[in-house]
Amino acid sequence: MKNTGLIALAVSAFIAATASAQMADTDFAVSLVGTNTAAKTYVIRGELESIYVDVPASATNTVVVTSEQGTLFSKSSIAADAWYLPRVATHTTAGAAATFVGGTNDTANVWYSKAAMAGPITVTVTGENAALTNATTTTVTLIYRK
Repeated sequence: MKNTGLIALAVSAFIAATASAQMADTDFAVSLVGTNTAAKTYVIRGELESIYVDVPASATNTVVVTSEQGTLFSKSSIAADAWYLPRVATHTTAGAAATFVGGTNDTANVWYSKAAMAGPITVTVTGENAALTNATTTTVTLIYRK
């Protein structure tokens, strides 16, 4: 009887660990006319893997993704659907930028890692095409590991 309970506990722990490392996505869809700005905020917890921007035909947008800690991504003049893999600089325990020497330039290069998200994440989209007089919807999808 003790073995059955132990096995059930082990299986439950395995399932919980597997479920916590799943990928998820959140769509931030905003409607814009011309050079208007629109934003949406959702609470997200996880590591940012990538961002997909779905821009409507004839539109050009600026997309900014922010958390309470700062800017995670910022890109202007997005005129076509695109994937982005934003990363943040890593630091040593002393707070200095973590670097390595090597590569083709033989100088100090910064290490980068995925950004942690643990709270409100805001996506702000600004239209860059004043000639667009009808509303268009731009969708910014954040893909993250829970």
